[in-house]
Amino acid sequence: MNEVIIATQNEGKAKEFIHMFEGYGIKVKTLNDVAKDLDIEETGTTFEENAIIKAEEASKLFQTLVIADDSGLEIDALNGAPGVYSARYAGLEKNDDANMEKVLNELQGVPKRKKNG
Repeated sequence: MNEVIIATQNEGKAKEFIHMFEGYGIKVKTLNDVAKDLDIEETGTTFEENAIIKAEEASKLFQTLVIADDSGLEIDALNGAPGVYSARYAGLEKNDDANMEKVLNELQGVPKRKKNG
């Protein structure tokens, strides 16, 4: 069986990749499967840069091809924030609820017409 490593620890992204590769006989492994404590520092200023950083770093470590992506939430009313900082927007612990609370707090006072685009 063929395998592919996805440079993510995000279970939601893992499910997306598993779904993409099902039917092709390719087993998807994530960093949770091969290096649970590995934390690749995402120092890029764009989603593309961060994906490249993750793929290259993991590829060097495991001596194999690695797939990575990066995404996040960009809110026009917040000038594109949180952007590349989406996962850690409210702190380093990557807490989705805290991130959402911070976004909602920052949107308070923004006129409804600006929130809706």
